[in-house]
Amino acid sequence: MRGVAPQLWISQTPKLVRAYHNEGKFHPPEAEDAVAAVKSWEDRHQVDLRKLAALIHRIIEVTKGCGGVATIGRQAQSKKLTIDKADRDRMLFMDL
Repeated sequence: MRGVAPQLWISQTPKLVRAYHNEGKFHPPEAEDAVAAVKSWEDRHQVDLRKLAALIHRIIEVTKGCGGVATIGRQAQSKKLTIDKADRDRMLFMDL
């Protein structure tokens, strides 16, 4: 559960279904209630989650300042994020 708790928190998934296999033959899947484990993970990571929320809010502010259409990149060496105004009006195709 430890390795998947962050993913379950993001997706707000209350149940985890696992099926293990032995040489390609799967055993019957087992469903686990993940609510307590995800809540425990959330409690232990409050500082990080607050930082994430602040970063998301900052990205939204900067993107609005770019007219609501921007690209986000990450510089490999410095690990800094860059937000640049996009050179087009829409980021997604019209049929999406």
